[in-house]
Order: sequence, then C-alpha cells, then structure tokens
Amino acid sequence: MRRLTLLVLIISLFSCGEPTIYTVPGPKGDKGDTGPSGQSCSITPVTAGAIAPNGGALVTCGDDSVLLLNGEPGQDGQSPAGLTITTKIDPCGNTPSIDDEVFLLLSDGSLIWLQVDNSSGKNARLAEGTDGSWVTTDGSACHFTISTTGNTRTITWTGGSYSWTL
Repeated sequence: MRRLTLLVLIISLFSCGEPTIYTVPGPKGDKGDTGPSGQSCSITPVTAGAIAPNGGALVTCGDDSVLLLNGEPGQDGQSPAGLTITTKIDPCGNTPSIDDEVFLLLSDGSLIWLQVDNSSGKNARLAEGTDGSWVTTDGSACHFTISTTGNTRTITWTGGSYSWTL
C-alpha cells in the first residue's frame, strides 16, 4: 500500500503541469555589527596655475584628497540663425510688487514670451506672440493687443504701446 501511495504522489507531482513550491521562512537572524562612522568631506576651489591650468577643486575626505580639474573653455556658441534680443517690452509698465512678465523682441522682428496657463506657472512654455488680444498671468492681469498692419507690428495696452518694423 505504501508503494502505491508513493507512486500516486510522484505521478501527481509530475503529471499536472508546474508543481506548486511552498517555502517556509526560517527564524530571524541576529542583528549585524554597526558599521564605521562616516567622514565629512570638504571642497576647496583651486585657482588656475601650473598644476591646474584651468582651475578646479580639491575634494578632501579624512586623510584622502582628490584634485578635480576643470577642462578647457569651449568656443563661444552662435545665436540660432543669428538671432539676438533687441528689445525688452514691459506691457502695462513695471509693477515692482510682482514678478512682472516681459516680452522679448528678436532681431528678425518676432516677439516671444513665457506663456503659462495660470499665475502658478502651470504648463510654462516659450511662445511666439501672434496677433490677438491677450492677458498676462503675472498677477497684474494686464490686457494687451498685438496687431500687424503692413510691415508694422504694435503691442497696445491701457496707457501705452510699442511698435516696430518687420
């Protein structure tokens, strides 16, 4: 009878697909030893000289030090397509009590600003100013209009305006 029971048990383990594996966790082990105390590190700027031609920083941790060297300065970059900022436009005037929104007029006549969905800065992105009526989100709720007539573009707000040639 024992042989039959063992045979049935073996057949059932291998004939029914993947066997179920049961694990029984052992007892919790002893707490390990406390590790050594850490060291404080300091960083000291290194001015340019014979050892560090472009300067760098000396990082010291305990008795160990490492000198990190600055690389050579790269070439100055070019403005995209030769564009430069020619004028900063502050619609509705400066309001010292808030971070005032401003517009940047580029050398090709285009106008850009940081456009956001609300005064908390949600979904901030650079946008090109297009003709239409707009309201700033800087807390001043400045209403302004951008319009183009011929080769002249104008921003108009209560008490002021700014025009330029395209």
